[in-house]
Amino acid sequence: MDVGNDRHAYEWVRCLDRCREMLQGANNTFNNMSSSSISNEVIVSAEGVEYLTGIVEVYRVACRLFTSIQASGVSSDKLSDLAKEVMILWTNLTAFISRSTVMPDDGSFDFLPCVLHSDDGSSKACGVCLLDVDARSRGCDNASDLNKLTYGGRQYHAACANFWVNCVDSLLPSLPVRELLL
Repeated sequence: MDVGNDRHAYEWVRCLDRCREMLQGANNTFNNMSSSSISNEVIVSAEGVEYLTGIVEVYRVACRLFTSIQASGVSSDKLSDLAKEVMILWTNLTAFISRSTVMPDDGSFDFLPCVLHSDDGSSKACGVCLLDVDARSRGCDNASDLNKLTYGGRQYHAACANFWVNCVDSLLPSLPVRELLL
């Protein structure tokens, strides 16, 4: 499928590309530290914890997109390439993040329970990732997972909307809900 001919693929490529850039920047930051003692110092500092918490949220946005891409059957070479790059970067980062207090359970990256089915109604679909704004990831009991907002008649996960307007585009997308394959 040509990304230019599918709005979902086009918007998700834009978002995943920015996720990739953010994760690449974090990888570069930690890989360029001269010693493990310096990286350990950064990881336990208040600023380091705040930074890593943001990086975890970036990856969680990417995981929401991965889930929607799989559930909707949207595919393109660019989406596949970006997904692979993001997962490789995340795997590299976990060596650093796992030593901090911010590394969540693996289930917090599993958004399969958030997939909307045709009888669930599209009014609950996030305008970025198309997942249910009222559902949580499989392993997350954090109330912030349910933070959402409404804009232009659409609902958004707070994390998706925040990432989009700060890293992708100042105008939130309002992607139409697709028929799901799952």
